[in-house]
Amino acid sequence: MTKATIPSDQEIERDLIESQRSLHEGKNGMTLLNTLKSRFPEARGFHLLSWIPEQGEDIFWVLASPEIIAIVEVARDGKLFSDLVSYKQISVQQYTERQLLPQSRRKLDIAIRLLMANEPVTRKPGRLG
Repeated sequence: MTKATIPSDQEIERDLIESQRSLHEGKNGMTLLNTLKSRFPEARGFHLLSWIPEQGEDIFWVLASPEIIAIVEVARDGKLFSDLVSYKQISVQQYTERQLLPQSRRKLDIAIRLLMANEPVTRKPGRLG
């Protein structure tokens, strides 16, 4: 039996960036992207934490903001993702209260860091520029 290699933080970061690129290019179907964009119009990006292929649909766990994880279930029509089956969201805190594997926790921490690096800087009220 061979021991599985544990990915480095750089590998996890690279995978998260690639999955974000694939999501924005519609490689997971437009239903997922459109659902996320409609519910988080100000978001600068989304990071796919988990993808669970089921028999007739797929379930995506997506970091939508530093505080919110979207759980989107999309029907699969052949190789394409078509209709939205269900949508719900949970807080990052609720997600971390689940029994996460250490690698899943690292992935979440890195995804939050990447997402926050893309967040716009908020200006203080009453200040210009």
